[in-house]
Amino acid sequence: MDYVANKSDLSVIVARRREKFSKGARDRILNDSLNDTALLSRSSQNGTAGITALQRDQSKRVQFFKSLKDEYDQDAINDPKGFELKLRKLREIIVSVYDENRRDSQFLQLAEDAYILSYKFMVEHHNNSASLVSILEFMINNNLKCSKKFLPTYIIYITHSLKNLETALQLNYKYYYETDSLLYYTLLRSSLIYVQSTESPSEWFKILADIKIAIVGADELSQENILFQYLINSEHMEVMKLKTLSHLSKCFNQLPLAYAVDQLFCNFIDKSYLIRKGYKVDTTKSGTVMIIFKDRSNNKPSS
Repeated sequence: MDYVANKSDLSVIVARRREKFSKGARDRILNDSLNDTALLSRSSQNGTAGITALQRDQSKRVQFFKSLKDEYDQDAINDPKGFELKLRKLREIIVSVYDENRRDSQFLQLAEDAYILSYKFMVEHHNNSASLVSILEFMINNNLKCSKKFLPTYIIYITHSLKNLETALQLNYKYYYETDSLLYYTLLRSSLIYVQSTESPSEWFKILADIKIAIVGADELSQENILFQYLINSEHMEVMKLKTLSHLSKCFNQLPLAYAVDQLFCNFIDKSYLIRKGYKVDTTKSGTVMIIFKDRSNNKPSS
């Protein structure tokens, strides 16, 4: 297949991405204007002292993280924006002292915990893409223990959000072609369907349904669960729903609702969604509920 690079090329790609992160993404995190509006703002003397204390003292970093984790676990986040800023400030501090602490196991555990919490919060609050990609890149480029679990989601992010098929497919081939063929083809097919429409868009939902089955009984931080939670909370769901409806409207005048919901959308939509999107839903004399894509009388989409 012409999109697959050889293994030496893949090593170069990974090395270049690591170099790009260390020189570029690190500066981006440290200098992000949004970070400068956080509680520990550099613009104030107290803020500077707070940052310095957190940079110098691991116990203070742990204490700061635990306060955020408790707030998250107790579902006591009254100000999501403020909570996000605190998380970003903690990540900024971790990045700023990472090189000097990269062999400290306690520091690395804190870094992993902080980035996992940041990731979970961002996904649950609908994916601020700029923050999400920096979180994923840090995990993977610094080879945190959790990085393998997040790599499939990173690959999907690269294809679905960045439309960078070349890099994503090369990473997919390198890590999964010989070790996990099921995951390899899951990532490959979903990416090609999303970016290049290589199959009917409804196939994307069938792939998602297979991932959902795979996570039954799985750990919250299994790679399949992480991938599934990312996709169902992402804007990609809406994109594929609309693509599939558009595709169906070109193929059918009308379609049984139950068949469409169950077989084509794999129960990721319902009747109320269709009505909100302006599709007419009628019941035939025989009692079958139909989605009306076109009026047979004038062959125009129904309102």
